[in-house]
This record gives sequence, C-alpha cells and structure tokens, in this order.
Amino acid sequence: MPAWLNTTAAKVVLWFLTTIGAAVLGTFAGSYIDRPSPGAAITGIEISQKYNEQFGKNQIVEVPLNSNLYRHLNQSMWTPPFHEQSADLSDLMKTLTQNHDQINRLVRDLNNFEKILPELRNLLYASANTVVAETFFDKWEPLDGLIDAAIMGDTIRGTFTRPAIKNHDGQTSYLLIRETPGRASATDEAVTLYLVSKRGGTSSSYAVPRYKQNEEDAHALSVALAYFDQDNLNKYVDAVAAELQSRSLYEEMLKELATYLRGYSRWSVSVLVSNAGSHAISFSPYASLYINTAGTSMGNGYTVINLVSMNENGQLDATVLDGGESKMVRFVSEKIVSSDDNWQPLLALYDTSSRGSFVVLHPESNFWNRSSNLSSALAAFGPANAGQRLSDKEIADHFKQ
Repeated sequence: MPAWLNTTAAKVVLWFLTTIGAAVLGTFAGSYIDRPSPGAAITGIEISQKYNEQFGKNQIVEVPLNSNLYRHLNQSMWTPPFHEQSADLSDLMKTLTQNHDQINRLVRDLNNFEKILPELRNLLYASANTVVAETFFDKWEPLDGLIDAAIMGDTIRGTFTRPAIKNHDGQTSYLLIRETPGRASATDEAVTLYLVSKRGGTSSSYAVPRYKQNEEDAHALSVALAYFDQDNLNKYVDAVAAELQSRSLYEEMLKELATYLRGYSRWSVSVLVSNAGSHAISFSPYASLYINTAGTSMGNGYTVINLVSMNENGQLDATVLDGGESKMVRFVSEKIVSSDDNWQPLLALYDTSSRGSFVVLHPESNFWNRSSNLSSALAAFGPANAGQRLSDKEIADHFKQ
C-alpha cells in the first residue's frame, strides 16, 4: 500500500468518497427500480363508422364511379344514381346505408314473392269469384310495394306495356277501389293514388304513380286487382317475376355495399396500457398499428395504419399513467379504411384473423426507457378474440423481421 494512503487526510478522503459514492449509487438504484415500467396489449380491433364524426365535418372522399358497386347502383331502378366523383363522407354514408336497406328489402321481398308465385298462378287460373279474388289479394297486398315499383319501373323503361283497361260497366268489383290525393314517389308532384281493399277489410293495396304521367298506369293496375282481371293480372305477375332473374345481382350489390360501408369507416384499436413502475409516464396521442402482410399480394413486411387517440370533442388526447395504474385507450385510424390502396385485401385478412399485429406507442416521458417506442404484445389481426395467442411459427416470424 502506498505510504500516502496511511495518512489521516487520505483516509478521510477515501471515507468521504466511499460514503458519497454509495449514497449516489443507492439513489440511482432506487430511482431505476422505481422508474416507469410501461406495457401494452391489444384487446380489440374493429371497423366502425361511429368515429368518423370525431374528425370534423366536410370530410370529402372519393366516389369511384367505375367500380362495380357504383356502376350497379347507377344502372338500377331501385337506387338513386351517383354522378359526382367525390362526396361528403357523412352524406355518402347515409345514402349508401339507405341503398343497402332498400336492396335488402328488395331481396327479401323477391324471396317472398318467389314463394307465393305458384299460388298466385293457380288462383289466376281458377274460376273467378269473391273468395278467390280475396285470397289473391291477401297474398298480393303484403308485397304491393315490390309489385308496384317493379311494374312502374318497367313501364318507364319501356320494357313493359300497360295492358288496356277492360270495360267493367255493369259489373260489381270483387274488391273496393277508391281514389285519394297523394304525391308521386319520384317527384313529389300532386297525383291521384288508388287504393284497393277487401269489403270490410282493414288493409289496402296502394298503386302509387312514380311520375304525374304514370297516373293511368296506377289506375289500370288497381282496376285489374279490384275486378280480378285474371288476364291482365297474369301480365303484371309476369313482369314482377322477371325481376327474379336479377336477384343474384342484387345479392352481389348487398355484399358490395357492405364492403364499401366498411371502406368508408375507420379502424379502431383498443389497447390496455399499464405502468408497473412507481413514477408516472405519459404517451403521445399518436400510435401505429403494424399488420404482418408478408407473403400476400400486399407485399412483404408490414402494412402500417397510423392511429390517434382523441377525446369526445375531437381533440388529440395524450395518455398519462401514474405508477401502478392501467388504462384502456382507444386509438382510431387517421384515415378511412379505403384510403389504403390495398384496403379490400386487408379487409379479407382481417375477416380471417389469420395474421399477427401489434401497436407501437410513443412515450413522452422517456428518462429511463432507452427506446422511444413501446410495442404491444403480438395479437391476431381480426374482429374477434384480438388477444388470442398466435402460432409459434407466426410469433417466430414476427421476431425475425
């Protein structure tokens, strides 16, 4: 040992350094143990339109008029046409939702019409009397919306010629027919509506002109029904039955509408964020969802969806966690689902829950956390059981990339 270390002054210095060093080290170690210790886990992934309004009004989106959906909508007599290549998101969602409901009712009514079609045919070839006429009316009336719209639409397009009204002078009608003022279904013009009902009955079948010039078409239809004109009613039934040939197209339109309604919605990711340390930690309102799309048509690697956390007023909302606290945080995609070029293949992956995903959060208080990012545990990218355990192979593939 060097002689100078045996001096009293040296011993005092060594004692001082040792004591201070131990204190500093103890403080450092204690602070390190108490440091923020964040963790994150995805608890749910969904697609929803209810978060669109958080991003404000007047969100203008593309309307791909050349897509199958919009070409089908523009060619259909059952839905209003689209002419503009862009539209307000809220208005577009309302219109597409109405179209979906309309086509859904159409398919349902066509299915019901197909079921009763053999009975209608039998009644039209039976001997005419009040019982037969009323039985026919009971099957016709629940579907008169479909029947009337199909016949009026075919008449306007020129694919159906209105049969001539027969002379029923001196003949008592099997059913009651009366006129009432109303509005044309397409233009809101003042027109005459025709109502047919059973004597003493409570239900009426309406013949509603689509335009003012269709009043006589509605009149002819109601007269054929009231007088049970079997020849003319057969022609009307044939016109409606022809719509059955387009049912598969309407069913395809339903699928397309459902897809585009999701496309105009947003991704929503629920994340359980926790802090196992003693010190508080905060996270940026921005995050990213990484989806493993390697080996698909979407290319190798990951597809990234940028997310934000917002409050009910549409303002960015940072997450702050005290020590030992955990919170459920909902992140929503900044853009709608269809903003990604590969949005439809991505929806297909989502529906099968066959791929892995994780969320990357960004801590804002980062004194002890060397990484500027926090990655959640790997979870299935799908609508149900988002936190389910993936296969060992997929987990291994995740860590290789």
